[in-house]
Amino acid sequence: MVFGADEDEMAANAKALAAWDKPSSAPRTRKPGSFSNDAGDGKDAAKRELARQLFGSGE
Repeated sequence: MVFGADEDEMAANAKALAAWDKPSSAPRTRKPGSFSNDAGDGKDAAKRELARQLFGSGE
């Protein structure tokens, strides 16, 4: 809803409303297209060891 006493106030209100309605962009990464190597370090060591024993070491 746009309101104001004169045209300048109405224009400023309309710009603020338009800026509020725009969705924010997606989160940014430091290196787009690359994967983080530190995700899950130590947390899933037991699961990885079990998978290595069941399926081999990938060689």
